[in-house]
Amino acid sequence: MIILGIDPGYAIVGYGVVSYDNRTFTPITYGAVTTEAGLDADLRLEQVYDGISAVIDRYQPDAIAIEQLFFTNNKTTGIDVAQARGVVLLAAAQRGVPVAGLYVDDGWSGTSFDRPEFRRMLRDIEAGRVNMVITKDLSRLGRDYIMTGHYMERYFPEHRVRYISLLDGIDTGVDSSANEITPFRAIMNDMYAKDISKNDLQRQAGQTAKRAVYRRQAGIWLSDAPCGKEQNLWWTRGPRRWYDVFSGWRWRA
Repeated sequence: MIILGIDPGYAIVGYGVVSYDNRTFTPITYGAVTTEAGLDADLRLEQVYDGISAVIDRYQPDAIAIEQLFFTNNKTTGIDVAQARGVVLLAAAQRGVPVAGLYVDDGWSGTSFDRPEFRRMLRDIEAGRVNMVITKDLSRLGRDYIMTGHYMERYFPEHRVRYISLLDGIDTGVDSSANEITPFRAIMNDMYAKDISKNDLQRQAGQTAKRAVYRRQAGIWLSDAPCGKEQNLWWTRGPRRWYDVFSGWRWRA
């Protein structure tokens, strides 16, 4: 299988070509299509189209992966890059090369399988638009080992979907010892997520205790007894005093 990966741009379109065989990716080539600054937009887009078309014609990829666009501030640049991305999609469509979809759940925990992009991927699978799912590693699929096992062992096979985890060497399309230890990897990912969550709670508790010390010095009401080392403090609803079990009532100067 030959895969063409594209990083769309208006001035520069980066690309890389790899082959995938027997659970191994082998780089073939990489490069960039550049457009001439100062030309009108239609001419620069034509250069993008011609350059990417030449790459597709030369390497005959079986699939193309194009990076999604994420812009928050510079809307003008975003529009230009989106137009260039559209030209790349056109070149692929005219040659009958399927374009892989990207499903990115930024800001969502892998312990949840109710992520919006993950749910969109499931809808595409059930609509027959997806027959292969590729992630960087198994944790990108999810960190709940029960649900991970459900999708790996039941959902994907029932929908004839091949799953590949690049760093773990997992490929459900071939027989491999890496596939046999997948449940143990899923359990480790689950445990890691729980450990991270526990550490976050401890860190938040420590930060609350530090704020309590600062606010005690300022004589500010905190609403509840703070945690950590300051759990011996009770604050009054007035802004001018607090109660320390070791010192009694204390007033702000």
